[in-house]
Amino acid sequence: MTTVLDKNVHCISVGGTFDDCQDLLKGLFANKDFMSKYNLGAVNSINWARILAQTVYYFHSYFTLLRSLNIVPGSVEAQKVQVTYSVPTGNFGDILAGFFANQMGLPASKLLVATNSNDILYRFFRSGVYEKIVGTDGGVHETLSPAMDIIISSNFERLLFYLARVAAVDSSVPEAEKDAKAGEIVNTWMTELKQTGRFDTGAQVLAEAKKIFDAGHVSDDETCATIRAYCHPTDAAQASYVMDPHTAVGVTAANTAIPNTSNQNVVISLSTAHPAKFSEAVERALKDQEGVDFDEFFKTVLPKEFEGLTTAERRVTTIPRAEEALVIEVIAKELNN
Repeated sequence: MTTVLDKNVHCISVGGTFDDCQDLLKGLFANKDFMSKYNLGAVNSINWARILAQTVYYFHSYFTLLRSLNIVPGSVEAQKVQVTYSVPTGNFGDILAGFFANQMGLPASKLLVATNSNDILYRFFRSGVYEKIVGTDGGVHETLSPAMDIIISSNFERLLFYLARVAAVDSSVPEAEKDAKAGEIVNTWMTELKQTGRFDTGAQVLAEAKKIFDAGHVSDDETCATIRAYCHPTDAAQASYVMDPHTAVGVTAANTAIPNTSNQNVVISLSTAHPAKFSEAVERALKDQEGVDFDEFFKTVLPKEFEGLTTAERRVTTIPRAEEALVIEVIAKELNN
């Protein structure tokens, strides 16, 4: 984005983590006067429209799978097919789309939350406790899959609402009042998170979550090993595939958590980015392989749009720290010029 020089595009680089930037965004949305003046909107998964669009490829992949198996949707044979989706997960948007797809009728048997070493979600689906690990940058670890270097997943709060409504709201509460009660429960959890760095949803909520969700966590070394294994498979019958590090996290988690499958027990692992976008991680995984010229090899997968990108003119404003006042100042200055 920093190489887009159009007058209506403004890039701001913030000295901080993804969580810092997301907190800034939420703060700006809460500033009603500023939001109204500049007509702010979000294009990441805070925006419900993005999640809605992502539900489509869950259904598309399912029906494509059935066609590949010559199975008619809705048939007795289709009901025997057990599908697990493994999803690289950071802000919980992509996998939340899978949850909503399942609620709408997608016959998924499991949704596998694949995390890197920033594994707060993995730990939640093991214990029912959502807990930050105190440390530099709020406990965020820099990994080879940076889009998943997140601690506070905004869309997870959306899932918590559904879990609370089903498993935490007392059965005596009238149906018309359950939404409000679930909202109160989630608000209590999120307040605890801000004040203490953790909250515990309890055994019933965890049990409800585990009906559809499972989780795995993957190290950088495992990520690199998976990239190598699929780029240069030892099985001659397996096609070579170059995956980005986020996709590799999903594939690794699937391979680790799920045993070898048959046609009636299928794993679909979501590929979430082009490897050229994260070339440093791909290079780290492949550069030391004997007989492989990485530079020449990478040219075969590099899109034409990426050619010359690293040397192109850039325009970006850098803010040294994550302060809302600094962001407001930059936005006002750039948009008023």
